[in-house]
Amino acid sequence: AATAAGGIFGELEGNSRIVLEGSKVEGNLARGNGGGIYVEEGELATEGSEITDNGAFHYGGGIYLEAPAHIETSTIADNSTSNDGESQEGGAGVYVVEDESVLIRDSTIAENRGGGLMAQGAGTTLQNSTVAANTSEAVPGAGINGAPVKLETTIVAGNLGPHGEFESDCWGAIESEGHNLIGEGVGTEGGCDWTGGEDDQFDAAADLAPLGDHGGTTETMPPQSRESDAINHGSDPTKTDQR
Repeated sequence: AATAAGGIFGELEGNSRIVLEGSKVEGNLARGNGGGIYVEEGELATEGSEITDNGAFHYGGGIYLEAPAHIETSTIADNSTSNDGESQEGGAGVYVVEDESVLIRDSTIAENRGGGLMAQGAGTTLQNSTVAANTSEAVPGAGINGAPVKLETTIVAGNLGPHGEFESDCWGAIESEGHNLIGEGVGTEGGCDWTGGEDDQFDAAADLAPLGDHGGTTETMPPQSRESDAINHGSDPTKTDQR
């Protein structure tokens, strides 16, 4: 186990990037931050990749970002933040430091233990993505804990925080670009400070299938029945998004 960046560490100069295409970052452990990937300088770009089963003792079990990132058609799942079994502060899937420009598109953040996404400043956007089945024992917003996070045509549902259903899916500031779905049982706006948006759904039934191989390049959680409120409710959907 590394002190930081159990898998990939990026400290790049200029406009250099770490590029992952059709890759797997799996089974790494950091005693500090960034179990799977830690980008301090430069930029991260992923496409069709899986960041799974990584762990960190502090933040960012899957990905820890101090730099810009473009994450597309990728799955970030089953990562954790814990130290000797004690749950840490959050961001087990993705942790974003301050005001970095981070775009997560057509991707899935699921089943992370210690929270799905934590963003400590403005600049993080999710489009056509799913944040589901994440858990947190330490902080509210097991799905998204943001300050703020922009959402467009994104599902945030079935996450479980330390206070039960309330505040489980999201916590903090959300800037909606419309057509989002917040899950059942969490009430209006899911515990978030919600602004903007049109055609958003709250306390809605996503009815998602378990994370698995549903025909895409990575594991996903599509609606499993025609009763799902997510069906026919997106904005400019594509045939291959992960919403």
